[in-house]
Amino acid sequence: MKDLLEQFDEVIVDLNEARNAYLSNAIEESRFIMDKWQNKVRNLSTAAEIVSQCRKRDDRKYELTTADIQALQNFNDQLAILEKKIIKEVKALKESGRRRLDKTDEDFVTCFRVEIEIEYFIGEDDPAYNDERDNCIARSKRVGDDIMDYEDQDWNDMRNAELPLAHLKLCWLFHDLYDHANLSWKNILRIRWVYTHIIVYHGNNVSIQKELLDERQQ
Repeated sequence: MKDLLEQFDEVIVDLNEARNAYLSNAIEESRFIMDKWQNKVRNLSTAAEIVSQCRKRDDRKYELTTADIQALQNFNDQLAILEKKIIKEVKALKESGRRRLDKTDEDFVTCFRVEIEIEYFIGEDDPAYNDERDNCIARSKRVGDDIMDYEDQDWNDMRNAELPLAHLKLCWLFHDLYDHANLSWKNILRIRWVYTHIIVYHGNNVSIQKELLDERQQ
């Protein structure tokens, strides 16, 4: 299997060739290159997933020190506190949204949604920190309805006694980092800042009365 970076480079080259062919009005050639590009993207996605899963399995067997385990537990505890605050805020926003939806037709809002985006950043003490980059190593997006189901549950799926964190109760946010964002224990321990964005979408839909349009045409 080719190195992932080599596969990424090939995909970028093919995409540029397809663009140039399209700009030159070589439509059929552009389509042929795009078909080849799509196959490479699918293969690249599969390869990346295999590498990610292998790294995650290897990392779970990694010999964490007692200090590492304590640090991960402390980080989980801090995320659990943040999680409760997020859920509390989402509940308040959803209640406010429901009140607006229950109002008469005079209110603009006819639909309502809450989304949460959480970003995890390394600190300035990290060797990879760069002032010209955002230094974010993981992002997580959730809909408000989903995150309210996570409250006060144990999301530890590593109950095998051989695993270092098997005995801990883990919150959803911590579980999301290692299981869905595929961060290693080492990378989780690099996190120094957590930013939470709660986005409220107020929507409106209007039904256009066909009868009124028909009257105008008469």
